[in-house]
Amino acid sequence: MAMPSSIPYNPKKDKKNSKRKAPILLFSGDKGGIGKSFAARIFAGLLGQWGYSAVGFDGDARNAHLERYYGSVFPVGRPYLRSEAGWAQMFDGWEAVADETVILIDTQAGFGEVASQQKAAILLATEKLQREVISLWIADEEEDSVRLFKAAPELAPSDNTFFLMNGRFG
Repeated sequence: MAMPSSIPYNPKKDKKNSKRKAPILLFSGDKGGIGKSFAARIFAGLLGQWGYSAVGFDGDARNAHLERYYGSVFPVGRPYLRSEAGWAQMFDGWEAVADETVILIDTQAGFGEVASQQKAAILLATEKLQREVISLWIADEEEDSVRLFKAAPELAPSDNTFFLMNGRFG
């Protein structure tokens, strides 16, 4: 299976790119039940097949799918992202992750508002770590999904931001 060009090569297999740090994959969207956790689990499985190591941060307090499905495969933290202490816990966790390890973040419903409040801290933390952020915004077919996406804070450059439409309704 070919590797997408937006994800860095595996430093274990590609020595010339070994100084490039693995990215932070941010799975978000403002609505509940649209597939954020499902998408995060798919990527977690693919990363494992491609030979990457990963660390997860499951910010969905109600449905810890990343922890439930991959907690025995790689470390998964459970920060409560509706509190300052939860954000501090996650940022501290990021600092402990090895450079070649991908960081996966699965967020809760209503993330846009919370991320707006934490945008400066998120950008500062990612800049400090010198890690690229790839943002995957999961949406359904409803018009408000587009509006919520447009209103969400920009946490990654536009060329690293992907709008994924959940096709569960046809």
